[in-house]
Amino acid sequence: MALQTVEFKWEIEDFYMCVQPGKFIESPKFTVYCSIGKVAQQVDWHVKLFPNGRTHEERDFISIYLKSSTKVQASCSFTLFNRVGEVDFIIENKNSKVEIFPSENSWGDAKFTRVESIKKCGTSDNRHIVSVVCRLTIIPQNEVSKLEHRDGYKKVRFSDRFEDLYESKKFSDVSLISEGKTVKAHKVILANGSAVFNTMFDADMMEKQRNTVVINDIKYDVLVELLRFIYCGRIHNIDELAFELAIAADKYAVDDLKEVCEETIAKNLNNGNAIACLKLSDKLNMDLLQRKALEFIVCNDVVSRQLEFKMLPSHILLKLFYASTEAIKKYKCT
Repeated sequence: MALQTVEFKWEIEDFYMCVQPGKFIESPKFTVYCSIGKVAQQVDWHVKLFPNGRTHEERDFISIYLKSSTKVQASCSFTLFNRVGEVDFIIENKNSKVEIFPSENSWGDAKFTRVESIKKCGTSDNRHIVSVVCRLTIIPQNEVSKLEHRDGYKKVRFSDRFEDLYESKKFSDVSLISEGKTVKAHKVILANGSAVFNTMFDADMMEKQRNTVVINDIKYDVLVELLRFIYCGRIHNIDELAFELAIAADKYAVDDLKEVCEETIAKNLNNGNAIACLKLSDKLNMDLLQRKALEFIVCNDVVSRQLEFKMLPSHILLKLFYASTEAIKKYKCT
């Protein structure tokens, strides 16, 4: 069955700017008939929009979500613009990934765009007429192989054939050695997934001639998961290995894996690891993790009483000072 694409337009005549975080508006329902298994089934959809963020952390951003009534595979994108004839802004989020929309659940973007980008483009009567266009492509179940929707997994596996190669090691042409253990792999796949491996195998290096690479700075278990991600787009034990995988991903320029690790670490911040997370974010230039760690430490005095806090370098302490100042300003403005 061919892919089915529909476009839903929702015009919001009074786009209020002064609502509190967590307040939302919902679009009218729109219906799409989807092929689920061998049966055509009616699926109801609607868009949920938070003009000033879904949570306090997302304040000053527009959060937007698409919700379905039935579990279905689909990809979607959102476009935001003002009324026809006065296109002062067009904000688009093109999402090429295939998502599994769970029944009575939603998918979206918590920080779709800053509220300020809408404020400055109001109409002459300051009503802020905004249109939201949702472009939705329904994916028949037989068109997508083994979708996953869990932390530590890419939304779509790159290819089952790559996973078979990873597991069987058939036709492997390079051996990676870590902690005395060997992992067999394929140069072309590693080179495609990592700029560092690409350079290593392309240049006139010893690894190219001997077809052996000794990895001294990555543990064997971490190396296995690094390669699993390059081949299959998924990870085992992401919560346990996220720190070390993030460092490995940075070293070998596997940016997608680094992003997955950053999001995982940010979700698992606590009093015991906040300082280590902040130091890691500074070392690897992880903006999301750094912002989350700064906010967490500012809001939890117990962290600042730890010995590790007193040993932080001056440039990180300065960032904490600025974060504290911003938190005080926001508190006074609420």
